[in-house]
Amino acid sequence: MRNSLRCILEKHGYRVVLAAEGAEGVEVFCRHRAEIRAVIADNMMPVMSGSSMIATLKQMEPRLTILGMSGLPEQAGAKGLKNLDIPILCKPFSENEVLQALRHAMEASGATDTGKDTE
Repeated sequence: MRNSLRCILEKHGYRVVLAAEGAEGVEVFCRHRAEIRAVIADNMMPVMSGSSMIATLKQMEPRLTILGMSGLPEQAGAKGLKNLDIPILCKPFSENEVLQALRHAMEASGATDTGKDTE
């Protein structure tokens, strides 16, 4: 999923940095903080869940654009994400759906959609 999403985003001009799990996501964000304009995070990740990673990133950078993803039904998977007040993209999704969701999330948070780094 990570590599497919990376390919979609890069094809449309985004620069992408990847993390395999939540704790690594926080580390990557810290290293590239000045460059990252948006984070796309799956709720189900090893070591640190997506919702825990998102909560940590929101404490560090409250205005950061974050788009959550979940492949589980709303009652199960997205519940933790809903409490974080972020947009949620349900899997599976099309290329157009992810691009539109990211664009809307960035517009809502006041970020610019200029191909800046996306985690």
